Amino acid sequence: MNKKGQMIIFVIIAMAIVGGIILLFMFKSSTGTPKTSLNVDTSSIRNYVDSCLESASSKAVFEFGLTGGVKNPDKSIIFGEQTIPVYNSASDIPSLLDLTDNLREDILSNFLVCFESNPLEQVGFDVAFTGSPTIDLYIKDKKIDVKLNYILSITKAEYKSTISDFSASIPLNLGQIYQNSYDLVANVDSLEAGQEYDISSYCSQYNFNGLTNIYIDDYTSESGETYKIIRFIDYSPYFGDYLNSLKFTFALNNNALKGECK
Repeated sequence: MNKKGQMIIFVIIAMAIVGGIILLFMFKSSTGTPKTSLNVDTSSIRNYVDSCLESASSKAVFEFGLTGGVKNPDKSIIFGEQTIPVYNSASDIPSLLDLTDNLREDILSNFLVCFESNPLEQVGFDVAFTGSPTIDLYIKDKKIDVKLNYILSITKAEYKSTISDFSASIPLNLGQIYQNSYDLVANVDSLEAGQEYDISSYCSQYNFNGLTNIYIDDYTSESGETYKIIRFIDYSPYFGDYLNSLKFTFALNNNALKGECK
């Protein structure tokens, strides 16, 4: 599914949620319920914010993997349209904690952009976040748990309410791909001088779910330096919720790696 199609689906979902909020507001207002608090089902509003957080998070993860999760690497090359990091050894690979910090920033940035198009204001609700937002992020083998710490104030005329602590769980195998990438580079590091690491003998070791492959490409820079471009691609999201594949790409400055996984 292309980005335009995904956006259309998201807009339809948002309209449905907002429509439900309007109907609930109209019904509860007509009953004469006291107006000390907002007479709407705030769970619908929470669902809208959570869906925005999920969309922002998954977008960040897919883009994150294209550059190996690294911003401004010490050494890099251009592969396709992406700037990817170059590693000499496993010790050069950032820790998962460092990658988590990078991803946290991207998710928050995407969320703020997503919420700018907030349709709630178009139907008369004055909504605003208060305070400074923070993201709690937990990268696991098979999923990524995201929690947004932010207070959302909702008002309409004399009605007021607040909700906070939004969350999303992203079913993407980023943690496992990161670990496999580190293990691959560490295995190449462990070779004695003159030895080679033929990936074709170890493909099943890195294919943790039966839908992950490794692609290795030779790369020569304009100055004549040679590298191995390594791409881990997990196809399971394509057959699941996203119609997209999760990629994790970097370059290795070690020509002892050879072979291919078919």
